[in-house]
Amino acid sequence: MDDRQNIVHSDSVGWLINAAAIKVNGIMAAMLEPLNLTQGQFAIMKALAEGDNITQTEIGKVVAMPNYAITRQLDILEQRGLLVRQVDEFSRRSFRICLTAAGRDLSPQLFAITQIVNENFLSSLQPQEAEHLKKLLQNLVA
Repeated sequence: MDDRQNIVHSDSVGWLINAAAIKVNGIMAAMLEPLNLTQGQFAIMKALAEGDNITQTEIGKVVAMPNYAITRQLDILEQRGLLVRQVDEFSRRSFRICLTAAGRDLSPQLFAITQIVNENFLSSLQPQEAEHLKKLLQNLVA
């Protein structure tokens, strides 16, 4: 990248955020590959690990993923034996999504991956800088 591009990019908040997202997504993809999980599947599994027996709509709110994409990922995760759909006693048209024993067994690894990815991504920052960055990002997405 020549100096002019560097100046333009370093001054663009959108470009910097996108570049950071690409970097962290690359780290995450590498960590998930041995588990044969996509980032979307990881997000769903992690949401369920934090509290399962929820509806697909509730998952969508947590992971910010469209309903059609969640359905596709749930199908795959169910085929892999990581979750099950159970009839919702309150609504005949929806299901409750629950982790299986295999899904619960995978949960600790998901939380560990989150920690490793965060540590790897933030490794060039001092601890107080990393905390400040997290707070700033939380404010921006709130």
